[in-house]
Amino acid sequence: MQLENETKWRLLDEPFDYSKVSEGLVNLPKAADARALDNALPNPDNEALSFEYALPRDADARFEILNGRGRTVDVLFDSRAMKGYHMAVWNIGRHAPGDYAFRFRTGDFTKTLRLALAK
Repeated sequence: MQLENETKWRLLDEPFDYSKVSEGLVNLPKAADARALDNALPNPDNEALSFEYALPRDADARFEILNGRGRTVDVLFDSRAMKGYHMAVWNIGRHAPGDYAFRFRTGDFTKTLRLALAK
């Protein structure tokens, strides 16, 4: 139910240039990187894992989840992205416990890290 004069908020999957935020400039990354955020531990109340990735310049990027055999089970992002920091969220609710990895690729940079999913 929406009240009169209440601001509507909605999540969007569209680029946003954080360097133009009026509260100050964001320090852009010097090199591409990716990491699982601190809250990436399995949580029975939250069926999602969050990842952060950084791009020093606009680039094509791909963020994917691999199973224990190295096969892609989910693609979280596969498109052109603006320079800066971004988040990707993996819905773990439909995946069985086990060994996984995330792989982030952009240009000649690739980073792969292993994950253990326990429910």
